[in-house]
Amino acid sequence: MVTDNKSVAENSDLTITFRGVEFGTTLKEARQTLGKPDLHAHRDMEVEGHEILFYSSSIGSVRVTQCLHFKDDSFFLGQTILRRPSQEQYKAFLEKVLEKYELMPSKGASVSDLEAQLPVCDASRNRIEFTQAFHLTINYISGDPQIADAFDDVRTQKQRKRSSARASFREQVENFI
Repeated sequence: MVTDNKSVAENSDLTITFRGVEFGTTLKEARQTLGKPDLHAHRDMEVEGHEILFYSSSIGSVRVTQCLHFKDDSFFLGQTILRRPSQEQYKAFLEKVLEKYELMPSKGASVSDLEAQLPVCDASRNRIEFTQAFHLTINYISGDPQIADAFDDVRTQKQRKRSSARASFREQVENFI
């Protein structure tokens, strides 16, 4: 679950970046750092000025999609999405993120001990959050308050679309039966 920016406390002295890309970086600079994306979505976006770069790869047998979101040519959200990870793979990602930001509680810590260290938050209020449903999503979120407002707008619009789609589905089921 993506937490409210106001409720997050700094717990890492290191600056949070996404694959070496700092928040606020331009689209062109990100492409220079990461190379050509598999897909660049920028037409018919729900929020004006929103663009997404998609990169796909594999780590062993796990398919990984990485998304970089830009608003008005400024990087504000990075996502690493793992398709159907095992509990062991989930724990490995948790451990590596916590090690990188010097928050690892102890060697051999349980998943709940690791999760207690989340979200990772730096001095600029940039943060890393894990969400797990069918897929694991690791969100790298800018702490910039203006960007947080844009992010909330995107989330609100998506929630409206989902509830509209659910209502539409219920109507279709009713008509079907």
